[in-house]
Amino acid sequence: VFQNAGDTYAFAFVPSGATTGPVCVTTSGGTGCGAGVFTVIPSPTIASFSPASGPTNTYVVIQGVNLTGTSSITFNGVKATVFQNAGDTYAFAFVPSGATTGPVCVTTSGGTGCGAGVFTITP
Repeated sequence: VFQNAGDTYAFAFVPSGATTGPVCVTTSGGTGCGAGVFTVIPSPTIASFSPASGPTNTYVVIQGVNLTGTSSITFNGVKATVFQNAGDTYAFAFVPSGATTGPVCVTTSGGTGCGAGVFTITP
């Protein structure tokens, strides 16, 4: 999806599957590319988390890809106040007070990714 905004501006959404590279615009007069490159930051993906259940304050290990730069981890939408990123494939968090049974999600500058299962809060 893109929009031409006159002679000097155009706007576009980065398409799914895009990779890092030059940004080019094609008009009836030809194709022109910028001097730099646009860097695509991949979305985080959660492959698994363990344990899958426990009370609040449970220590949860999250494994996945593209976890570098984790800015938040949520349990059914409630932000963990204590979490740590351990590189591209691991993150750790304590289940926050107020969390309810639901998805575990990680947010980075590339977006938000949620695990396939849910973390079940137990008494």
